[in-house]
Amino acid sequence: MLEVVLAAGLVPTFTFDSLTARAEEGASWAVNSKIPLSIVQFWDAQTPPTEVVELAQRTQEANPDCSYQMFCEDSAREFLRDTLGARATELFDACPHAAAKSDFFRVAYLFDRGGIYIDADEAAVRPLSHYIQRNGFDLVLRYTKADVSCIDNCFIAVRPRMLLLQRVLDAILGNLTNMARNGMPTNVWVLTGPGVWTFSLVDLCLDPLANYRGSPLARTCLLEGADYQRLFDSPVMEYKSTEKGNWRLLKI
Repeated sequence: MLEVVLAAGLVPTFTFDSLTARAEEGASWAVNSKIPLSIVQFWDAQTPPTEVVELAQRTQEANPDCSYQMFCEDSAREFLRDTLGARATELFDACPHAAAKSDFFRVAYLFDRGGIYIDADEAAVRPLSHYIQRNGFDLVLRYTKADVSCIDNCFIAVRPRMLLLQRVLDAILGNLTNMARNGMPTNVWVLTGPGVWTFSLVDLCLDPLANYRGSPLARTCLLEGADYQRLFDSPVMEYKSTEKGNWRLLKI
């Protein structure tokens, strides 16, 4: 379904070269970006492995104009309790994998405060403000173009309270509630991850009420994988070789 949305031009897609040119020349519709220059990441333990710490340092070095915070499971749970209430922390604890907890937390945090989320197994190697602020985007995401294309949630830059984030958050809360009620964990991709993002974005694009006064995704930037990799380094990480570190190896 995402292929149809992309083919119809219902959400803007960009190449790295076009982004660079727009930023350097000044986009015709650019305004001061409402995306806060604050980078957040998540690692379930308080002390991440050395390979994760090194990637985080690279991100900070390439983005000196951004604040930075690494959340752990305890600080993420505290944030969810303060913003969404005790029930949200129960759902957080019910997540079947650390990746699902990370999925849930990043959406809740970004909806409330906005900012830039980057997965712990990636490093931003260029100053993200150059590509976000100068183009006046409300939302920047990566997508994978394939026979069945999808939105990836490894990187999210967004202003607070954006409608798409509200829909993704509602879907995750609903999925986790159903899982806790029925006692049947499902694939993380569908439960809290890219599947939720893809379905929510397509649903929003095709919702006539949401688009009545203009597209809520007009100031969105989708970057395809090859162009995305010119902004980020995604090395093979040792921790992802185990079920504990890689949700794809989780046996449900």
